[in-house]
Amino acid sequence: MKFGRIPTAEGVGAILGAPLSVLGKKWKKGRELTRFDIEVLLSQNFDSIVVARMEDSDVSEDAAAEAIARVICGDGLEVRSAATGRCNLYAKHRGLLQLRSDRIHAINSVNEAFTIATLPNYSTVYAGRLVVSVKIIPYAVDRTLLNECITEVSFGVPPINVFKFQSLSIGLIQTQTDWFARKLLDKGKSMLESRAGLVESEITEYDVCEHHEDAVSELIVEYGKKNLDLILVLGASAIQDREDVIPKAIVNAGGRIDHLGMPVDPGNLLLTAKYRKIDVLGLPGCVRSPKRNGFDFVFERLAAGLEVLPEDIMHMGIGGIIPEPPKRPVRRTVVEASELSGEMNVAAIVLAAGQSTRMGEQNKLFLKMGERSMIQQVVANLADSAVDRVFVVTGHERERVREELQGASVTFIHNSEYAKGLSTSLRTALAQLPKKTTAALICLGDMPFVGSVNVNALISAFDPANQQTICVPTFRGKRGNPVLWGRNYFQQIMEIQGDVGAKHIIGEYDNCVVEVEMRDIGVLTDFDTPEAYAEYGFKHAKEDSGVTVEEPS
Repeated sequence: MKFGRIPTAEGVGAILGAPLSVLGKKWKKGRELTRFDIEVLLSQNFDSIVVARMEDSDVSEDAAAEAIARVICGDGLEVRSAATGRCNLYAKHRGLLQLRSDRIHAINSVNEAFTIATLPNYSTVYAGRLVVSVKIIPYAVDRTLLNECITEVSFGVPPINVFKFQSLSIGLIQTQTDWFARKLLDKGKSMLESRAGLVESEITEYDVCEHHEDAVSELIVEYGKKNLDLILVLGASAIQDREDVIPKAIVNAGGRIDHLGMPVDPGNLLLTAKYRKIDVLGLPGCVRSPKRNGFDFVFERLAAGLEVLPEDIMHMGIGGIIPEPPKRPVRRTVVEASELSGEMNVAAIVLAAGQSTRMGEQNKLFLKMGERSMIQQVVANLADSAVDRVFVVTGHERERVREELQGASVTFIHNSEYAKGLSTSLRTALAQLPKKTTAALICLGDMPFVGSVNVNALISAFDPANQQTICVPTFRGKRGNPVLWGRNYFQQIMEIQGDVGAKHIIGEYDNCVVEVEMRDIGVLTDFDTPEAYAEYGFKHAKEDSGVTVEEPS
């Protein structure tokens, strides 16, 4: 390909190499110039223009990008049409991205004209997620170079694949001692159930036993008879040695220890083992936190059907410090990590004060979702999550809301000015939150299909050290609710007036927003009108959502 400035009269069939303003319109670079285009340019006194002209041995940028994209595309990916020298690959389903980095590097090293950008290796992706972008830098490339590029990756299995999560059946054993707090058992179970749900899996067996090798060994043998895919053992005490309680129990049951320890922090004290053909993981205590840790590295691979060998674990050290330091400078207007230091404490605020006027005569909060009303289901989902306290803001039909939630572990906050709009409920609730509250999850009372898995994913993404202090759920790229807000935004939210929420504040702090992609549509599903309730339908909603809704027996 030849690139440079030529006399305009010689430009027929060339590709415009720089934008031009012609008769008040912008001609973009990349435009293939026709004879009529040249006549127009000459009439406007363009004596010379910058162009690219393809030679016989050249392949156009779009054709070259698509050729490379197709040869690197493996399972679980689809190639979209090329444009402007770029061809993208998208995930077909939810799963785990696996790359052969050496082969990607090989293509990028052939010539500066060829570039491939990807998500990080072993990223979890959802259907429709952009995973790979192939970009050809010039307008055309020499066919010999392109063939060299393709040869680098045309052998064996394609270097980029998305492995679908396998819906594992999981057994969970927790151990306890006299001094071990019951709430830690509950927290461990809740966090692991949430993690399982995020990779399309389920904890189907659960037991608590004494922190003794004999008790653990007995349960492992029992679980081995139940057609499980994975056994998790979370001890009251962390595993420090191969002769410790949990590894000894696995060996006593007839299993083998594969590896103890990993170069990932948090998560160093992870144990991998086998009992018969079942993978067994001895877990570090950090799995009781929603924060990402070394267990997630291994668990996600197993859920995607990938084998995890000791050498795989040993190679996790690069990038093994979690969280990573900030990758870009941030405005001083955002929160300092020290302002939100200390133990995480999340309050859920359920907005249940509205008059439900669009629903007509019935209050939408009391519509039945199986055996529960809508507001009961919202609160039940939060009770199953990692939030520390649930606050329900009442207003219209205050007493009936309290009656609906009788027996639920919630704190009621009454908004006497509810008729003045949504902002009054936000202001009233935030003003009464405990000082130790780190963040508040603002929940709508008419979104019953936001499950505990969704809530826990938002909490897990909250990371003041990396300026991730506004966590917004998305489904297929579209933003929804609820939103998790760091306490540094409380005062600004309390200053809002009228019947509006805090959506505009998100736009003011875009560098502090983290979007958390969800696996179901619950974060977009609300019920404002009778038509919406009837059209979407209870059964349809239940099928699309990850929430378990109690139905009449």
